[in-house]
Amino acid sequence: MQKRTLGIFFSTAIVSAALFATTPVDAAWTVRRSSTSCIAGGGVSHWGNVGNNTSNSVYLALTCDVLSESDKPHTAITVFNVHVDKPGSQFANAGRCVRLFNASGAACGDFHARTTSGTITLNPPMTPAGFVPFWNALVHFPYLVVNLPPGAGLKGYYTEAP
Repeated sequence: MQKRTLGIFFSTAIVSAALFATTPVDAAWTVRRSSTSCIAGGGVSHWGNVGNNTSNSVYLALTCDVLSESDKPHTAITVFNVHVDKPGSQFANAGRCVRLFNASGAACGDFHARTTSGTITLNPPMTPAGFVPFWNALVHFPYLVVNLPPGAGLKGYYTEAP
């Protein structure tokens, strides 16, 4: 009886492993992050209710991490949306950047602005052309920069790859 149980166990394990190994992996992925994934630049005192600029007169700069893993590389991102909530007519803007692996400093692409609440779209193509090699290098560390006018808030951001 014991030999039969072990035989059934090993047979099931082998069949399961074979099925798992041959099952196609869906490479498409999406990532949604809230403003809690961000930090405010330089000791500001007008950062309240995570993601909201509580100042009446000063912009708030946020830096947010962008997922980049071996199975979800940032270089594969085809949809990059930043969701802001803002009153008034001042603009909020956002841009994608990379912290350089092999040198000090960082590089950023063009920033896109919005004067009403809604979505700031950072989808490809990326500009300027000089930024593209930095973004496309997997060795660099990607991040998002969002500048919020007084009274505005960052809801979150969304990335997608095919």
